Formats: sequence, structure tokens, C-alpha cells
Amino acid sequence: MCSITDQTRGTARAARLATLIQHSRDLTSTIAGDLLDPEARTDVAGSHVDAVAAQLRCLVATIESARAAAAVLTRVIDRAASSRQLIEGTYASTVRFLEVETGMGEATARALIGRAVDLGDAADNGDPRVRDAWLAGHLTYDKVRVLTVGIRDAVKTQPIAQRQESTRLAWDLLLPHAATATVSELRRAVARIRFVVDPDGVRQAELDAYTEQSLTLVPVGHLMRLQAFLDPQTAAAVMTVLDQQVAAWRRDDDLAPEDRLPDGVDLDSVEGRRLQRARSAHLRALALGEVMTGLLDRGEVGLRHGIRPHTVLTVDARDLLAGLGGELTMPGHDDPVLVSSDTVRRILCDTGLTTVIAQPARCDQPGRGHARGSAAGRAGGALPDLLRGHAVEVLYVGREHRTAPPRLRRALEARDRHCQAPGCHRSPHRCHAHHVQHWEHGGDTSIANALLLCERHHRALHAGQLTIAADPTRTPTQSGYFQVRPTDRSPTP
Repeated sequence: MCSITDQTRGTARAARLATLIQHSRDLTSTIAGDLLDPEARTDVAGSHVDAVAAQLRCLVATIESARAAAAVLTRVIDRAASSRQLIEGTYASTVRFLEVETGMGEATARALIGRAVDLGDAADNGDPRVRDAWLAGHLTYDKVRVLTVGIRDAVKTQPIAQRQESTRLAWDLLLPHAATATVSELRRAVARIRFVVDPDGVRQAELDAYTEQSLTLVPVGHLMRLQAFLDPQTAAAVMTVLDQQVAAWRRDDDLAPEDRLPDGVDLDSVEGRRLQRARSAHLRALALGEVMTGLLDRGEVGLRHGIRPHTVLTVDARDLLAGLGGELTMPGHDDPVLVSSDTVRRILCDTGLTTVIAQPARCDQPGRGHARGSAAGRAGGALPDLLRGHAVEVLYVGREHRTAPPRLRRALEARDRHCQAPGCHRSPHRCHAHHVQHWEHGGDTSIANALLLCERHHRALHAGQLTIAADPTRTPTQSGYFQVRPTDRSPTP
């Protein structure tokens, strides 16, 4: 008799739950229907913000309780699917059922199942506290996820026999504060809980982190993605150096106009914060480039076989004249990265140059070079003539020299004082010495053929976004001798 009575009660509770869920759906549809009415939205917009905030808080709490209930029901369905029962006679997996019948994406469906399994396993082991707190509206989905995933990761290196006790200890420490803590605060607390429940695992993880550090470069379009896995101390050192460099630029107002935040940006707004993060990330990348390039330029990373460390750019004279660019050697990669002829010319402007002639034959010989009468052959004749003068052996390595020697560099800095692009006042030490008439076209290395441009505007010039013209009323040693102006191809900052 008792079993029949219990079964009847269970059936009645299940029927009542089904009715309540249907009512909840109808109520939600009614709320959404009201907000579909433009007049209703106008009325809500005209309400006091505190009243709207209270409504939102109540609605979100309702949603979170519904998600908790959905997790409980998902656990029931997933158990049936695990025992090879078809769902609604059609679906063999809970993921597929959720995708088709509820419109969830696969990642969302698997996340819901993960929470359902975590909470169900905890309840089966006698600890239903997190599930019940979520159902009661004391926790949100995000907090539940941080707790379940974080604690599971914190104990996963322990022997299986110890995991249940460590898990219970972690819940004891975290749950009293979970309801009032923010997700960020809870994430930090979960990260620290491992120090308590698995100190030996923490020590081993720190040793493994040092051993497993890696840094790789992956070509992505015209960029290289630097992917680094660093231990916290190394990562902090890298970020400190880069942030200090960026801070110095900002303090000294040593930024190009394009690298500054636009005027009128509300730094406290969502868009303002997003823009600040994006700009800071960009400036860190620039700082990394300048710090590393500075080490190479100063030879501070030591010699190898008596040669200062350097970046290797391989250029075939005929390829350059044909607009086919050059090859930049990428350490750690078998294949070089192709760079455009504009990039080659920009690098040649202000860099140490080692002339290597591997083919002493005339550059205009048939078979690969330009025909004598071609436009490219006529325009670039100065470069083959220059290289031909070095072609005295099958392999000739010329002396390394600066295209802008120290005396000329000092004269340029005294004359130009900063980057010569419009509105840019980047300091001289961050600028390149650009050859107005390109080196391969016979341009000499003199103050009458050079000016200072920062990295950004040097690139823009070689991309055709800026033009240079000499002021006939001034001499080459006078400030403002060269005028830099945007072209029609120059993008709006």
C-alpha cells in the first residue's frame, strides 16, 4: 500500500512540475510580448532607473533558477541516454537532443551537460549544496561553473581516494562566500584553494610550468603570431618591461597621432575601455619590437663566430626591380617569410648592410633579369651597376656599413628634431633615416637625401600614403627642408 501511495504522490508531483514549467513558459512569453510593444518599451525607458534595475534583478534571478532546474532535468535525460535509451524515440545523445529541440549550439549544450553531471555527481556523493543553492537562486550559472570546474581541476592530481575529501573541504571553504562574491573574486578564491587542498600538487605544477615553457612563431597572413607559454615570473617580467616602455612613451608624449586615443572618448564607457585595451595591446607589440631591435642594434646579445647578431634579409637585385620583394629569415623556421619590395626598401633605408654577391655574372644577362630596353631595367640600372662592382669572386661578402653613419645621424637629429610626418613628434632615437631617393636607384647617403621618420610613418611612406618634397627656399641643413604630406591613398586616422 505504501509503495502505491508513494508512486501516486510521485506522479502527482511530476504532473504539478510539468504544469508549473508550462506556466513559467507562458509567463515568460507574456513578458517578452509586452516588451515587443514599442509603447511598452517607451514606458519602461521612462521609468526610474532604480525600478528598472529591480525588475532586471528579479528577472535574472528567475532565469538563473530556471537554468538550475534545466540542469537537473538534463541530468535525468543524460542518464537515460548513457544507458542507451533513445530520447523521444529519436535522439541517441543529449547533445543532439539539445541542439535540435532547444536550438542550443554544441558548445552550450555540452556546457549545460557538464554542469548537470558535476552537480549530479556531487549530490550522489552526499553533497547537494551547490545544486540546491543554484536552484534557490543564491548562485548564478557563471559562479557554479567557476566552482565546479575550478575545484575539479584543483583536486585532479590527487589520488582518487583523497579527491572526495578534498572536494568537500573546498566546498566548505568557498560556499559561505560564493553568494556575495563577484565572479572575478570567486575565480581568484578558487585559484587559491588548491594551495590548501593540494600543496604538493602546486609545488609540482610550478616545477612543470618552468620545464614546459615555450615560444613559437606562426605566420598569419601578413603578420606573425607569437605564442608563448611562460611561467608567471617570466610573464610578469616581460609585461613589466613592455608596460614600462609604453608608460615612458605616454609620459614623454612620444606617440604617433594614430597611436593616441581619439579626442572625446569616454574612458569610463564600455567602448572607451575596449579601445584602451586594444591600444595598449598594440603599443606593447610596438614596444617588444623596439626593445628587441635595440638589443640587436647595440650588439648587447653577444657575438657568434665574431659576428654581431643581426636580422637577415635576402634580396635578389632583379626580383627587387621586378617588384617581387625579398625573403626575411625567421629564426626557428626552415622557410623564410616573403616581404614586399616596399618593405625591402624601408629596411634598407636605415640598417646595417652586408652585400653578398653569390652570382658574379652581369645582372642584365638573359634568362632571369630584365631586358635592356625594359622600363624596369632603365629605372633600376644604378643597383646592378653598384652590385656589379662587388662581383669579383663566386661568393663575395662585402664589409658591413651603416647607411646613416654617426656623423650624418647626428646632423639629421639636429635638423629634424623628431619624426617629420604631419603632427608626429616621436623623438629622434625612435626614428629611421629614410633615403628620399632609394638606395637601389642611386640615392646617396647625405643630409640632402635623408630625413627622420618613425616606424609607423616610414611604413606609411613606402606604402604610398605619404609623399616627400624638398622646399626650394631652404638649404638641406635647415629645419623643414623636406615637407611630408598625405596622399590621396592615405587612410583617415
